[in-house]
Amino acid sequence: MSLGKRLWFRLTLPLVLIPVLTVLVVALMTETGVSGGFRQYLMRRDALLQSSWLDQLTAYYQQAGTWSGVASVFSSLDAVSTEDRGHGAMNGGGMGMGLGAAMGMRQPTILLADANGLIIYDQHHQHEDQWLDADERASALPVALADGSVVGYLTVTSAGSLSITPAEQDFLARLQQTMIIAALVASAIGIAVGLLISRRITVPLNKLTSAARSFATHDWNQRVTINDTTELGQVGQAFNEMADELQRAEVLRRNLMADIAHELRTPLSVMQANLSALLDGVYPLERSEIASLYDETRLLSRLVNDLRDLALAEAGKLPLAMQRVDTGAVLQSVVTKFTVAAEAQDVHVTLQLDPDLPALQADPERLEQILHNLLSNALRHTSTGSVTVTGSARLPAVYISVADSGEGIAADDLPRVFDRFYRGDRSRSRSSGGIGLGLAIVKAWVNAMNGQVGVESAAGQGARFWFTLPAAPEH
Repeated sequence: MSLGKRLWFRLTLPLVLIPVLTVLVVALMTETGVSGGFRQYLMRRDALLQSSWLDQLTAYYQQAGTWSGVASVFSSLDAVSTEDRGHGAMNGGGMGMGLGAAMGMRQPTILLADANGLIIYDQHHQHEDQWLDADERASALPVALADGSVVGYLTVTSAGSLSITPAEQDFLARLQQTMIIAALVASAIGIAVGLLISRRITVPLNKLTSAARSFATHDWNQRVTINDTTELGQVGQAFNEMADELQRAEVLRRNLMADIAHELRTPLSVMQANLSALLDGVYPLERSEIASLYDETRLLSRLVNDLRDLALAEAGKLPLAMQRVDTGAVLQSVVTKFTVAAEAQDVHVTLQLDPDLPALQADPERLEQILHNLLSNALRHTSTGSVTVTGSARLPAVYISVADSGEGIAADDLPRVFDRFYRGDRSRSRSSGGIGLGLAIVKAWVNAMNGQVGVESAAGQGARFWFTLPAAPEH
């Protein structure tokens, strides 16, 4: 069974079982609660038919102070009821039909209990000296005095039991049937809605599962269609974003492999050609030729070391000698080293430092290499003009920037300047344009030292590369 079918089954099963259990509970409650409540209603209705007797019973208890001899009251009331029934039979209606007609021709049993619920009068002498049960007591009419004290309970039941007439039984059966039908209809609607909901959940998940499996087979163009903004839509959006990032990472990986192969192939080709020429006697075996080969090996070694440091930095395993560093002294030292080279190409390098520039918490060698890479990049892209190195306090960090007045960076190239092997001008040679690792190393090392790095530029308006590093804590 597929994942989608299993999920559909797990979602649908409880959605079907809940309405079925609802029907069973409704049927059980109808049989017990409704039937009992209906019988209580009949008892109270029958008692209400005799509510006019309450005044007589209350007057008797107030006069006698006890229920002894109360049977005489019921005898006189019975005689009046019989006379009324006789007149009603002759006149064909009115109240003359009496209690029996009102109760569906049932023969009523009149019960009177004292304040404790003990039956002291039973018209048919079947329940005397017994106690009213909870249902009978709840449906009985209380006999209360003027001060509100209850001295007895009057109730009317069917003879010998709480049975109901066929008409009332038919009404109760129809009521139960209606409730069960209503429960079944509600259950059917609930099941239909549950199936719709489960399908609405499982169909997008099936598509997401299919897309994920296809993506796992390197089908990088797989995406899911998002039709809503619910939680499932958010999952689909997250999948698409993940797919975009993975596809971009795969493109970068392939480009990286191609760039590494290209950068390694060039010096290796030079070395191979020169060695072949030396072996064939085309070039004499002189120190100048060996020096040229040595320069190529140094280039290879630097490339391999840079790649290794990049990999360590991105993995969080770059060894760092973090210590308190005099920011101004390091900046002054690096700027001094570049002054002669800058003046040779008619570029003026200036240093601007805040008076109270705090010390940095950094690796001094890595910091010097970061500044070296940024100044080299600035001079490479500035034929004439100026380069300004700035150091300022932006506690709890120190802000350092290298700004030039050179050619600037195009808007399309700006997001990628820190990528490995990226050169905005592909026509540049390695000797004039570098191999494209300097800025990638800057970003990796700044991040490794808990800092941030960025660039601001526009084509033809120069560029400003900046980074921040944490200020050293005070002693």
